Amino acid sequence: MNARGAARRGRGSPARFVVFPDLAIQRSAGRVVVTNLAHATHLETSEAILPLLELFARPRTLASLKAEFRLPPGTFEELRRHAILVPESELPLVRGGLLAPSRSPIGESRALPDLPQRAGRERGFCVVGVPLDRSTASCGARFGPAAVRGAFSLELDAPAVVDLDFRRRHDTSRLRVFDLGDLQMQPSETVETIGRRARMVIERALDAGWVPIVLGGDHSVAWFALEALLDRLPALGVLHFDAHHDLYAGPPGELAHSNPFAFALERRSLRVLHQIGLRTVEDQPVGTRPARDRRVRWVSSRELARMRPADVFRGLPTTIPYYLSFDIDCMDPSVAPETGTRVPGGLTYATAIELVDHAARRFRIVGADFVEVTRTDGRDNLAASIVARLLAQLVLSAAPHTRLTSYHFVYER
Repeated sequence: MNARGAARRGRGSPARFVVFPDLAIQRSAGRVVVTNLAHATHLETSEAILPLLELFARPRTLASLKAEFRLPPGTFEELRRHAILVPESELPLVRGGLLAPSRSPIGESRALPDLPQRAGRERGFCVVGVPLDRSTASCGARFGPAAVRGAFSLELDAPAVVDLDFRRRHDTSRLRVFDLGDLQMQPSETVETIGRRARMVIERALDAGWVPIVLGGDHSVAWFALEALLDRLPALGVLHFDAHHDLYAGPPGELAHSNPFAFALERRSLRVLHQIGLRTVEDQPVGTRPARDRRVRWVSSRELARMRPADVFRGLPTTIPYYLSFDIDCMDPSVAPETGTRVPGGLTYATAIELVDHAARRFRIVGADFVEVTRTDGRDNLAASIVARLLAQLVLSAAPHTRLTSYHFVYER
């Protein structure tokens, strides 16, 4: 995938829209219900919509729509939101549907078209799984989203959550976490087309004001969210937890699990790449030289053992938003063995949760991913359990809390 490629989409000639194929249309008493079965959307409207759908049986521009129809405000947006009219260029990507709902959602299950507009300063999160693994080392990472959801036990619609780790009682009455399900993977498609559809979902979540949390899948999925954020923000920092730096050279323009941050460094809007937990020893590639980039800094796993959380993040600007990317192989394999590339000497559970909590409270997190969890042959998946706990810590940072004085509760009489 070209690191700059999709950023230029939409420039040039006006976009042309077309009716989504195979819509189900029901008519009754002057009303019409239009159903997109692939996207599980339903729009109830008047019969006046039928001539418009006929008009867009072939691709046309929005300007031609306005020239021939006087539509109530918001009509076109509703047709787009329900995937009744789609851009001609997107049709091959969305024809089979974008997302499949999860059987064990984190928070409330919600279809993408039903994602409400977020208002004010309140923060809400939406989870999307991208079960992608196209490398030998990451084989099995496609099972990660299901494993993490299966390990997530909190009922986030409860009025309060008790956190014994940090002695906090969180008021979760206004915390909103929606689970959009998993990106549907089409047979034999390329990483580029998967990325375009993933970015489509992430952009719609961002447009509605939500913080996307991507469940991988291998680490290449980080680029899908980073690309969307770097295109729309003038400045962004990345907090990258990993045993590996993921700046490895590969075929020019080809995205892999080992190089998503090399793509990110091509963008001027990336201001900081702060890498935490690195611990590999590797050969310098033949024919290369060190490249000094002041945006890149790291704290090794060995150094972490002597540092407090405040020291780990010292010197990072707090005036810019951040993206948090967490590869489970940053953990020591003795506590999280279910990953493709195990490296001894990683983070403990206590260190990881302390750092994620500190980062979520010190910085404005505008997106995150948790990647490289693989399937286990046993009953328990320790890596998935750790990711579930870290994800909970991230979303709970948006909920107000008081000091926990008791975890012994009795029913009121």
